Amino acid sequence: MLKLVGQLTDLNKLDHGKMVLNVKACDISAIIRSAYEAFGNAAERKEIAFRLDCPDYLLCWTDSDKFEKVVYNLLSNAFKYTPSGGSVTLRAGTGNAADVGGLFPEQNPKEGNYLIVSVSDTGIGIPDDRKKDIFTRFMRITPDSRTGGTGIGLSFSKSLVEIHRGMIGVKDGKAGDGSASGSVFFFALPADSSAYTPEELSGAESPRQNTVDGSIYKSEYTLHKTPAATGEKRTKVLVIDDDSEILYYLSLVLSEEYEVITRSDAVSGYKKIEEVQPDVIISDIMMVEMDGLKLCRMVKDDIGISHIPFILLTAKTTTDDQIEGMNAGADAYIVKPFDPGYLKAVIASLLRNRDNVRKALGASTSIDKVEVEENVISAQDKKLLEKIYAIMEDSLMDSELNISEMTVNLGMSRTKLYYKIKGLTGQTPNEFFKTFKLNKAAEMIKEGKYKISAIADMVGFSSPSHFAAAFQKQFGKLPSKY
Repeated sequence: MLKLVGQLTDLNKLDHGKMVLNVKACDISAIIRSAYEAFGNAAERKEIAFRLDCPDYLLCWTDSDKFEKVVYNLLSNAFKYTPSGGSVTLRAGTGNAADVGGLFPEQNPKEGNYLIVSVSDTGIGIPDDRKKDIFTRFMRITPDSRTGGTGIGLSFSKSLVEIHRGMIGVKDGKAGDGSASGSVFFFALPADSSAYTPEELSGAESPRQNTVDGSIYKSEYTLHKTPAATGEKRTKVLVIDDDSEILYYLSLVLSEEYEVITRSDAVSGYKKIEEVQPDVIISDIMMVEMDGLKLCRMVKDDIGISHIPFILLTAKTTTDDQIEGMNAGADAYIVKPFDPGYLKAVIASLLRNRDNVRKALGASTSIDKVEVEENVISAQDKKLLEKIYAIMEDSLMDSELNISEMTVNLGMSRTKLYYKIKGLTGQTPNEFFKTFKLNKAAEMIKEGKYKISAIADMVGFSSPSHFAAAFQKQFGKLPSKY
C-alpha cells in the first residue's frame, strides 16, 4: 500500500488566476439580504439565532462579487465557531472617515463615505495573543481546536478588503451583561466612485491594478462546479471533513478532474460510501461523533468496500500518528496544510495501482498468477478472489455465471457482490466470468491438447463462431491464429 506524508506548501506558489477590481454602483442591501437568506438553513440546522440589521436600500460603489465573498466568508467563520443556542448578527450601514477611524484607531482613513459591515457571534472567541495573526493564512483560532479552520477564508477576505483600499479587523463581542462573548469581525470599504481608478471602474484589466491570488478562495456557499459533459462518467472522490473550508477547498481543487462528493461527518460519510461506491475516499481524522481512524477501519473491515483507496488527511503530524493511520488501513497519510498538487499525485498513484490490478485480474485465471506490486491487493481481497476464481473454475462449462449461487457461497448480497467485483476488476460479474473463460481458452490453446471446437465447448460457448468472435475481440486474433 502507498504510505505517504504530505509536504507543507505556500499556496502563493499555486498557478491560479489573478483577481482584479470591477467596481460598479451596487445596492449593497440586496447582497446582504441574499447572504442572510443563504445562511438561513445553517442557522435553523444549528439552532442559532440569526439577525439582520441593514437598511432597505444602500447604494455604494464596490466590486459586488468580491464584496459578497468577504461577507460569506465572515458568516461561514461565525457559524463554524458558534455552538447551538448561540447567535450571529449581520449588520451593514454607511459612515464617514471619523466613524472608520473609531473602528481602526491605528489607521488614518481618507475623507469620504464608507460602507461598514460587521458580523458578530457568541462563539468561542479569539484569544488576545492570536487576534493580530487571525488573518494570516492557515491560522487556527485555537491550536487544539477540533473545528479549527485553515484560515484561508479570513486571509482571503483581508486581501479582498485591502485591494478596495479598505480595512478589516476583529474584536471581542459583548454579552448582555457587558462581559466578553464571542467575536465581532468588521470591515470598511470606500463607498464613493472617487476612491477607485478609471480602470477599476470600467472593469478593464491593467498592470497598475492591485491583484490577489483569488481563484481558489470563493466561499463554499458560492462554489459553482462545472458539470460533466452529458454521458461522461467521472471518477468519484468522496471527501469527509467537518471543516467547511477544507470541504470547499478540496471541492474546488479536485472538481476539474473528478466528481467530488462531500460529507461533513463520518457517520453520513460511511452511508454515502455504500450508496455511491466512490473510487477514492479522503477523510479527516479529528471529527466529532466518529473520527477518521474508526471510519477507515470500518471501510477496510467491510469486504464489500475494503478495496476503495482511503486517504487520511489530517493536522496530526507525529510519527506515532502516522503509524496509527497506517495500522487503521489507510492507503495514504497526508498532513495539513498540504500541496494540492501533491494530493492530486497521490490520488493519481492510487488510481494507477487500481487500474494495474484490474488489468492483471483481467488477464489471469488464478489469483496466484496475478502480477502486481506487493500489498497492492489486500489479504482480505486476495482471499475473496481465490473463492471467486474457484467458483468460476467450477462453472466453466456454464454459459452464464449463477450469481445467486455465488452470493450464497461468498456470503454477500447480490448488490454488494456486484459492486465488489466491479470495483476490483472494472467489470460486472458476468463480464469478468466471460473474460475468465476466454483466458482459460487461451491457456488450453497454448497447451495444444484440444481442438478449438472442443475448447469452445469446454469453456461454455455453444457456438464455435460465437467463441471465435469473442476470442478475437479480447485478444485481437482468431483462436486458430493465436
